[in-house]
Amino acid sequence: MDIENLIVIVTYNSQDFIEDCIRSVASSDIKKWFLAVIDNNSSDGTLKKLSDAEDFLKMLRGNPSGEHNFKYISLNKNIGFAAAVNHCVFKFFLKEYPEAAKSTQFLVLVNPDVWLEKNTLSNLILTFDKVQDAADISARGAADTSVSVAAGAAGSLIYDYAGKNVSHAGGIIQDNFITSHIEKIPSGNNGLIEADYATGAVFATKFKYFLNLRGFDTGYRPVYFEEVDFCLKLQRLKLKVFINTGSVARHYEGASVGKFSANFYRYY
Repeated sequence: MDIENLIVIVTYNSQDFIEDCIRSVASSDIKKWFLAVIDNNSSDGTLKKLSDAEDFLKMLRGNPSGEHNFKYISLNKNIGFAAAVNHCVFKFFLKEYPEAAKSTQFLVLVNPDVWLEKNTLSNLILTFDKVQDAADISARGAADTSVSVAAGAAGSLIYDYAGKNVSHAGGIIQDNFITSHIEKIPSGNNGLIEADYATGAVFATKFKYFLNLRGFDTGYRPVYFEEVDFCLKLQRLKLKVFINTGSVARHYEGASVGKFSANFYRYY
């Protein structure tokens, strides 16, 4: 199996969104992908939706040998987002597809309450080449031809689920580690915005970076800050984080915990 992009979706009580999310992944123009959906012991109809999606994707992407590029994994307890991604990469993909893992270039994370445009993921991956080719990119769009940059992670420009308003274009980390979203797209950004971190809603990093950093820190449980921590580790390696404004997605935001609910603030 020839794979360049491992796409991981972590679900938890995601029945209202997961089917549309998977169909948007399947309809994208990204090449040589494998989609793994790992469920954190949902109590709603998510697993039924995933079973239906597996039949759909087998029919769509199957080949004469019977191999297909979709797998869902059902956990018997909720281990949190970070641990679920790590489980999918280290305990499933590397063990079940060791040869395919050798050719895998990128790890892409997509939240289950996200809808992708056809070119969202392909443009997201192009960020890594685009950064290397654009010598005039520096902090949040300002030109600086003296700076050589390389991307460690990339994120999409995120709209609300209706697709009307920009929710965020990456994140900023304050000195006290309170985070906030970049909500205004800077002018002269050349299609790329440097950020302190990219959210896990639509997130890409090189597969080798994820392996070398041993994945996410599972102490961030059940959700939030694991991608912030990972981006800080990349920056210590002199790698930068960019949002690609040509990679656009719609995100319901907070579907699992309820945005601005008591659980939302407790987990944050």
